[in-house]
Amino acid sequence: MEEVLKKERLVILSILDTNRTIKHYLFISLGCFIVSFIYELFSHGVYSNYMIFAGIIPLCFGALFYLLIKNINPFSIKSKYLYNSFVACLTVWMYINGILEIYGTTNNLVNYYIYVLLGLLVLTIISVIFSKK
Repeated sequence: MEEVLKKERLVILSILDTNRTIKHYLFISLGCFIVSFIYELFSHGVYSNYMIFAGIIPLCFGALFYLLIKNINPFSIKSKYLYNSFVACLTVWMYINGILEIYGTTNNLVNYYIYVLLGLLVLTIISVIFSKK
C-alpha cells in the first residue's frame, strides 16, 4: 500500500514539474519574441526569418511538446536536462543565424551547431530508452 502511495506521489510531482516547465517555456518564448522584435526594430529595415521565428522553437519544442507528453512523461532528470539543452541550443543557433544574416555575412563555425544539436538529440533518445525513472 505504501509503495502505491509513493508511485502516485511521484506521478503528481511529475505532472506539477511538467506544468512548471510549460510555464517556463511560455515565458522564454515570449521573451524570444520580444528580443527579436526589438532587435529587428534597430536593424535598419533588414529582416531575418531566423530571428523572426526563433521564439517558435521554445514554444513548439518546449511548451507544446511538454503539453503533449504531460501524462506519460518519459523523461528522467538526465533526459529532461538533455532535451532542454537541445531546445536551448536550437534557439541559440536560430539567433546566431539570424544575426549573421542581418549583417550579411556567413561563418562556417555555425555549421558545428548542427552536430551539437544532433548529438544532444541522440543522447536524449538514448537516455529516454535506457533510463530507469
